Amino acid sequence: MIYLALSILCGILVAVIFRMFENQKINLHVIITFNYISALIVSLIIVVYKNMFNLISLSSLHNFMNEYNIIFRSTGILSIEASAGWAIITGTLFGPIFCFSFFQYQKNISISGMGIASTFMKISVVIPMIISMLFWKEYPSLMQSAGIILCIISILIFNLDFENIRHFKLNKNLILLIILGGLAQFTAKVYQKYGSVDCRDILTLFIFLSSFITSLILLLRHKSYICAKDVIIGLTLGIPNLFNTTFLVLALSYIDTSIAYMLSSLISIIIILIIGLFFFKEKIYKKDILGLIIALVSIYFINN
Repeated sequence: MIYLALSILCGILVAVIFRMFENQKINLHVIITFNYISALIVSLIIVVYKNMFNLISLSSLHNFMNEYNIIFRSTGILSIEASAGWAIITGTLFGPIFCFSFFQYQKNISISGMGIASTFMKISVVIPMIISMLFWKEYPSLMQSAGIILCIISILIFNLDFENIRHFKLNKNLILLIILGGLAQFTAKVYQKYGSVDCRDILTLFIFLSSFITSLILLLRHKSYICAKDVIIGLTLGIPNLFNTTFLVLALSYIDTSIAYMLSSLISIIIILIIGLFFFKEKIYKKDILGLIIALVSIYFINN
């Protein structure tokens, strides 16, 4: 349980760090770029420590090309060498989505508050579930189907004005957060469907490398001024951002997957909501409370 607790703590720290500095004069592009620098360095250290750096080569990509028919036939798992190549490709392609979802997460924390932003990030798990149904015919159980329906209901409630029931204004930022967050979570599903779990650290490394390149391009495009405070915040943010997932993966070795994801989501949302209400004096409307309750129930159903 210690790994799960550490994963939850890291996820909470990411939200709190974003919330703490949103009212100060900070440059988000600088912060997120240096966040990926620290995460990238730690990821590289982990890969080298596990003696997996030698798998990052053109030969791994060549081995993947020789075995790529497995992906189209869905007949098995790639070899270790081919899995390394698959991790490089998947991480590189999906890295920009992680970067944009991170920007969107911070934006929604600023606009909607920590609790609602975290809730929408967690319920974005419905996106990989829906895609899995379409591509791999992986149909959810009856309870999971109920969870998906409740998830949709909660989204509608967040976008509905109860004082004027005919008035429905779609919150594009929250919808975009669900889509980007869901596609980011889909990365692990795409990789694990065909790749070996032994090469997951290589996947993480290239996700952060690709995310860093994307954020750096955005930084240069906006001609952002780099100051020491933003650099320190970014480097600090990168540590919990990386270990949020790392500790969760370690927890899966001791706790059932559905239980781990359910506890991680529910506990994180509740604690972040409490912190937002009592420490940052965030306001929450009655309809949002109803939406949060339904979202929490949907997360419970989806992970059962």
